[in-house]
Amino acid sequence: MTKYLILLLTLATSVVKGEELDVSSDHITEGACPFECCTYREWGVERDTQLYERKDNKSRKIVIIEAGNPVQALTGDVHVRPLKLSVIKDHKSHRAREIIWLLNYYGEGFYAAWKNGEFISIELPFSPYQKRKPLEWANIEGTYNMVWWVKLKAKNGMVGWTSQVKNFTNQDSCA
Repeated sequence: MTKYLILLLTLATSVVKGEELDVSSDHITEGACPFECCTYREWGVERDTQLYERKDNKSRKIVIIEAGNPVQALTGDVHVRPLKLSVIKDHKSHRAREIIWLLNYYGEGFYAAWKNGEFISIELPFSPYQKRKPLEWANIEGTYNMVWWVKLKAKNGMVGWTSQVKNFTNQDSCA
């Protein structure tokens, strides 16, 4: 749980209280890992993977990391399109007619969220990686869309970004 609070505090420092959240574009959390036990360390490469200069598939291509070679995962940024949660009846600290914007998922049902001009942590009975359970107290509109860009260092010392995170093993320190 401490890991989640640290990440939430990091988020909270990136936007001034009372500032509006731009829900028409992705919310980016720098240095984040999008699941419980996610760890940046040496990863195995299962499939050839292109690294780019920036977090953009149209940016300059740096190097292709070949399957079978280890890479050093340095950091990552999680890009999430805010997901609208409309409160329909009072629940805990949430009041009917409030709007909560779900942002990054941290694991064990905990999400970073935006409510009334500030970041909060909210627990829901599901992760974005499983079938969503209906909530009695709120409606969720849309689909959770997340892109995880990871900065990697290849064996030859070249450093670049990829969003092809399913090409790697050893990301989960709990496994």
